[in-house]
Amino acid sequence: VVTAQRSSAEHRPEQGGDGSYATYWESSDRTLPVSVNVDLTQGQPIGRVDISWRGIGGSEAYYQYKLYGSIDNVTFTELADRSTNEDLGFTSDRVTPGDDTAYRYLRIVISRFVNFTNGNAPGYNPGLYDIKVYGKAAMRARTLGDARHVATASYPGAPAIADTQNGGL
Repeated sequence: VVTAQRSSAEHRPEQGGDGSYATYWESSDRTLPVSVNVDLTQGQPIGRVDISWRGIGGSEAYYQYKLYGSIDNVTFTELADRSTNEDLGFTSDRVTPGDDTAYRYLRIVISRFVNFTNGNAPGYNPGLYDIKVYGKAAMRARTLGDARHVATASYPGAPAIADTQNGGL
């Protein structure tokens, strides 16, 4: 389940993880910081989080943000600091290898987004196309040639452990 601090009426939070690049989440304005929250419905050690960021017609932007995890949706632990990120369009964050905490909630706090061609804020509101969350078991499986996708943030009602590629774990 995906929620956000602010959203436009046309591009709701759940569209930011529905697996379709035809839809996306968009903030209602350009005020930063803005956060996107993901409820995985149950706790799971997180191995990696992939985010496909929104860009428009060649106005590619890089997003600077921090990723947090929580077991109770009250106290959050920083999982990744991308506050100096300059990667365009897509980011992939590995969670600390020794951290086997079963996080149920993720929070992405966007602090800045920049049009790489001119260094200014883009002429549109921040947004994202998709969030994919991979568990520690899937990360270990990848080294064995059997990478399994653990959860897609907007897969409505999906448990945190869902193998959407192979029909179940």
